[in-house]
Amino acid sequence: AGNCGQASHEALDAIHVLSVRPDPYQVLGFCDSRAGEHQLAIQMLETAVDRDPGEWESYYGLALVKGAAGEDPRPDARKAHELAPHVALTEEAVELFNTNDPQKWRKRALQARLPIL
Repeated sequence: AGNCGQASHEALDAIHVLSVRPDPYQVLGFCDSRAGEHQLAIQMLETAVDRDPGEWESYYGLALVKGAAGEDPRPDARKAHELAPHVALTEEAVELFNTNDPQKWRKRALQARLPIL
């Protein structure tokens, strides 16, 4: 709902209760990215990937926060698509980041849809 303060607080509470799930790390990563804390955002999404390496949402999120940081999002976008080839978001991410231009990665990452409701 755009309230990263509340979302981050709830994500931290969730980590204290059940730290094995990737979801709270995804939320923290998206909020960190929104706040311009790009390296922290990447760390949070990498932790989400570590928690469940078979979940496409974490790789998709990692592609978004890397793109927003100007880092190459393409490997993570491709991995998300490999894990969920019939999910429109993963196909869109592969297409969005199909460039070598870090400026385009930043702009497109900020415009991409998040994999959370």
